[in-house]
Amino acid sequence: MSRKRVVVLYGGRSVEREVSRVSARTIVAALDRAKYDVIPLAVGEDGRFLPAEDSAKLLAEGFVPERFRRAEPESTAVVPL
Repeated sequence: MSRKRVVVLYGGRSVEREVSRVSARTIVAALDRAKYDVIPLAVGEDGRFLPAEDSAKLLAEGFVPERFRRAEPESTAVVPL
């Protein structure tokens, strides 16, 4: 069975870009990799798309602001760390 390709677009010029990134991180983590080929794609502060490799790295390694973290087990946290 072929997997559907899903692009998760995040970031952008808005001051809400960090919220967008954290939301995208949560969505990517929740998608079933057996069913979906997930491609994170970031939009920089300048409005330009980042390369796929840079987008994936930023999503995986980017800082998660304290206000989005929870002192819960990773399986139930809003943003698993």
